[in-house]
Amino acid sequence: MTIAERHKYILEQLKETGTVKVIELAEQMKVSVVTIRKDLRVLEERGTLYRSHGSASLRDLFINDRSVSEKQQLYFEEKQAIARKAAEM
Repeated sequence: MTIAERHKYILEQLKETGTVKVIELAEQMKVSVVTIRKDLRVLEERGTLYRSHGSASLRDLFINDRSVSEKQQLYFEEKQAIARKAAEM
């Protein structure tokens, strides 16, 4: 199964059920969970879905949520200051 075929299958499953599980997709498509995680990351970067722990769901146009990688970069200096204070305690 090609990358494009996997992505199409994932999106079809999402449209049918609203959510998909990494393990189930890996079993259905006979690929590793690492491959599915990579596919979900690519689809998330395209804004097609939201990833969560072990699963993914359709992107809700009414929810303004950011990906984990975006959240890591937000308020980086403030987070570092909090970490330094916590380490002092």
